[in-house]
Amino acid sequence: MRRRAETFNALHPPRHARCGLAWLSGPELCMKGLCFLGLALLAAAGAAAAEDSPWLELKGQHVIVRYQGSRSFADDVRRRAELDYDRIGRDLGFTRHGNFWLWDNRARIDVYATRDAYVAASQAPEWSAGKADYDHRAILTFEGSQSFLDSILPHEMTHLIFREFIGFTTDVPLWLDEGVAQWADVANRSKVNAIAGNMLASGRLLSVPALTQLDPRRGASGGEAIEFYAQASSLVGFIMESQGSVRFREFCGHLRDGHTVDDALRFTYPGTIPSLEALDSAWKAHLEEARDEQAAGRIYTH
Repeated sequence: MRRRAETFNALHPPRHARCGLAWLSGPELCMKGLCFLGLALLAAAGAAAAEDSPWLELKGQHVIVRYQGSRSFADDVRRRAELDYDRIGRDLGFTRHGNFWLWDNRARIDVYATRDAYVAASQAPEWSAGKADYDHRAILTFEGSQSFLDSILPHEMTHLIFREFIGFTTDVPLWLDEGVAQWADVANRSKVNAIAGNMLASGRLLSVPALTQLDPRRGASGGEAIEFYAQASSLVGFIMESQGSVRFREFCGHLRDGHTVDDALRFTYPGTIPSLEALDSAWKAHLEEARDEQAAGRIYTH
């Protein structure tokens, strides 16, 4: 069975604060409660009205965008999704080996008219900017969400494309699954690379075997999760950039066929990174070289 996944915009996490009702007098409490109730009913009514609005469609070659608001934002989503589809396929080396999303197999992107309507329909947190449902090859968002266009859309599309190639039930380390998707988020590559470089300099960078055993979804703090995603993205980026997309596709093919990551590395990269330990050494050497080049550049410019 395909796994269901959600991606939320962590740049604006929820804020928890006391509402203050406990410190009000009886009449004040009643008036304040009625105001809150009225606002809640208005928000719910607005969300319900948006949910009942008819869905319009924009069809692309690989995606169908359903929208309830303006055509302009929906068209931006369709255009960006098609560009991301082509770029992600090229980057992963999948372009010449089949088109996943054509005709009746196109992915669906639902754009709700308002955040309230999106939250009500998706049951996502108030601060969420997008959510993916892998079971239905669908991605949900709301009109005007810029973080969705820049980061969440390519991230979730990469998850879908990668998993449809290797299989939704194929067991791979989380650093590979999330690293591939995070690396596709071009807008944030420099940020995650800087985090990985700082971790190397401070001695906090994990080894690849240790990273393979880690799952930040199980009790990790926000900072630990960010560091995990940064390392995963840096590691996948190193594999892609040093070994090329054609061989990465071959590597993924071995995973799809049921081989372990160690075996897939040995079959695909026998002379360079034939094991997790060899990958670890090569990745860290690459980061150290990049750090030295950066330092030399600073010295030269000053």
